[in-house]
Amino acid sequence: MELEVLRYTNRISSEAHKEIMKHVKPGHKEYEMESLFRHYCYARGGIRHTSYTCICGR
Repeated sequence: MELEVLRYTNRISSEAHKEIMKHVKPGHKEYEMESLFRHYCYARGGIRHTSYTCICGR
């Protein structure tokens, strides 16, 4: 059961990163991209807390 939870959270996090890559543009700040990441995880996956922060370096 624990592995299923880990697979689920990994899938949602991966989808969130792909969504960020679609929307990132020059001039966006890292905290703005992190905000999109967190929103996606919560809105689409019901994941309130993540085990790591989004890494959206410029």
